[in-house]
Amino acid sequence: MNIKSIELLNLKLQLLQEDDLYSLMKRSFLQTEKTSIFYCDFRLLNYSLKNPINVDNKNILCYPDSTGVYVALKLLFPGILSRFKKLISTDINIELLKIANENNLSLFLLGGKDEVLQLFINRVSQNYSKLKFVGSINGYGNLTDSVVDKINDCHPDILLLGMGVPKQELWAIDNYDKLNTKLIITVGAFFSLYSGRIRRAPKLLRTLSLEWLVRLINEPARLWKRYFVEYPFFVFNVMKERITK
Repeated sequence: MNIKSIELLNLKLQLLQEDDLYSLMKRSFLQTEKTSIFYCDFRLLNYSLKNPINVDNKNILCYPDSTGVYVALKLLFPGILSRFKKLISTDINIELLKIANENNLSLFLLGGKDEVLQLFINRVSQNYSKLKFVGSINGYGNLTDSVVDKINDCHPDILLLGMGVPKQELWAIDNYDKLNTKLIITVGAFFSLYSGRIRRAPKLLRTLSLEWLVRLINEPARLWKRYFVEYPFFVFNVMKERITK
């Protein structure tokens, strides 16, 4: 298994191939030690620049996601990155559903609105009949210890966290030792995307790395700041790190 650890804006990332990532997921189902997998977009890196995220004492893998982060890594680590392909978290999550279905696994959902969670469950159940949903909680309430207790009482194999960056990552880290589930995955807006509540870009635009533009057109009021303020801030800090390296 070829995994390379690097550091970008105070966050440790793991570069790996898609097949190796899927192998790690499958391995988590066969062992008692739980695993967490975070997708890392530029918003998480912006956060970690001012608030370093320490995952050293936990079995957490953080892989770079999206064109924006991939371009930054090519700039800073051209030799290393040439051995790895760009990973897209939405595609990773869809493959996870297939793997979970093949292994008759159970899922718990945390995050999103109740109606979105139900739409997600309905569509996934239609496509993957062997998957079991053992519970769900929306991401808009007070996420106290009782939430952890409810998740543990349901004994899910996989916990999907769709609470947005960095809330989902910080919650996963804070509650890592309390959770009994085998695999914890951060999924962001995946519940909305897969349920059809948010339209995903056509394959051609995804191939051209323009999926972000489709999302911006569909949700300009919510996403303009992400792409016109937060991303330029990320690019500036990547350039600054490149100069000082």
